[in-house]
Amino acid sequence: MENRLISVVITTYGRTFTFIRKAVESVAKQTYPQIEILVVDDNGIDSPLGIELEEGLSSLGDPRITLIHHQTNQGACAARNTGIAQAKGEYIAFLDDDDEWLPEKIALQEAVLTNDPTIGLVYCNYFLQVGDQPMRPKRKNSFNGYVFDKLLYRNFIGSTSFVMIRRTVVEQCGPFNINMKSSQDYEYWLRISKRFKIFGLQQNLVIYHAHAGQRITTSVQNRIDGIEMLNSIYHDDMVKSKRILSRRKLVLAPYYVARDGYVKGMAYALKTYFLYPFSLVSLAMVILSGLGKKPSW
Repeated sequence: MENRLISVVITTYGRTFTFIRKAVESVAKQTYPQIEILVVDDNGIDSPLGIELEEGLSSLGDPRITLIHHQTNQGACAARNTGIAQAKGEYIAFLDDDDEWLPEKIALQEAVLTNDPTIGLVYCNYFLQVGDQPMRPKRKNSFNGYVFDKLLYRNFIGSTSFVMIRRTVVEQCGPFNINMKSSQDYEYWLRISKRFKIFGLQQNLVIYHAHAGQRITTSVQNRIDGIEMLNSIYHDDMVKSKRILSRRKLVLAPYYVARDGYVKGMAYALKTYFLYPFSLVSLAMVILSGLGKKPSW
């Protein structure tokens, strides 16, 4: 059987080529042969980082790499949409510029999509790398099939670096929502899961680097705005289940504590908790809110 072309979209902003090189080379070393690598530079035209990136990618001498420049900085999801628009592959995968793939990542995910045409998105587990500490394998509960309700309760898919989707998914579901200030990837997974089956591989296929910087906005208000918009989009689905409704609202509580202070934040958390007071997860969120911590779930 002829190999299907896989389009890999790598978005980058605010990083030197030395940093980005690991991500690009991890794609170039994939065991799956039929790929194109679309690097979207979101630094803005004539940016020193963009010029360095162009020279660095050229030095790799890999004809599969195409560099696309944004005229101005537009954000990671706009950059992903630019990559999607240029992609020629039947399947599309995303990689953040600070992450790396293990060599079999594309091959294993391509096999899932090829073997079952009803699956629209496949994700995987990952290794967590924090600074110079040893990598730790991170395993999530994998839910397969039509899992919209489970995904609405909790984002078990995670980062864009973990995912591969079909081109037909984009054609039917549209691009990433660039009007959201955060949670754009989570909203996209929800939109896809409403129409398509999802599949989770148990293998750890990504090295996910956790560090301070540009991975995701550090603005508390942006986090609040993004979550509130997501909750508004899926409000009619949330209200069908008090358990889901309570969870989706409680996700906001730690951010309200950070923005408005302990008293107002905890008042919101406790009020929301009693929508569905029998969940240990909800109780944990209330406790985290009181400590001013943001949940990682």
